[in-house]
Amino acid sequence: MSRRLLVALPAALAALFACFLLSEYDVCWHLRAGAWILEHLAVPRADSFSYTAAGKPWLDFEWLSQALFHLLVSWGGLDALIAFKMGVTALAFLLATRACLRLGVPPWASVGAPVLAVLAAHARFFCRPDMFSHLGAAWTVYAYLRLSQGRRLPAATLPLVQALWANLHGGFILGPLLGLAFAAGECLN
Repeated sequence: MSRRLLVALPAALAALFACFLLSEYDVCWHLRAGAWILEHLAVPRADSFSYTAAGKPWLDFEWLSQALFHLLVSWGGLDALIAFKMGVTALAFLLATRACLRLGVPPWASVGAPVLAVLAAHARFFCRPDMFSHLGAAWTVYAYLRLSQGRRLPAATLPLVQALWANLHGGFILGPLLGLAFAAGECLN
């Protein structure tokens, strides 16, 4: 089997497991928030979607995800949202596999570990804003590994990804923490 096919195996498996109907309890809530955001061209400041917290202050840190989800459904229905979820999930596992290879992990383990991760995590491949944190963390590790090995990245890549991530999901705090971990590792070497 060629190396490229081997690297793509975990990503393909992740896409396959992510190809199921939306069963999350709050997809409609995210879609409605996205519709409101696009309708008003603003981020909501008060909760108008729940009964128990109606009118209370709300910091919607997932606003960009919600707007994107609404645009996808408006364009291609729920099938477009599922296809997008498959693509984001597959890309996260592709980057994780490539990161393993960059670390010098043997190919069988570089593929085996992400395959085991897919099998362990597939029940959580939901169409929720947290899928962007999976992708952001995988990309950040991959990017720092490239930099630590003397490979270049376009100058604004890390700040741009971090800024997008901060508006897609609250898990963006992982980006700076991963940066600190890599910096500490470089200092110890």
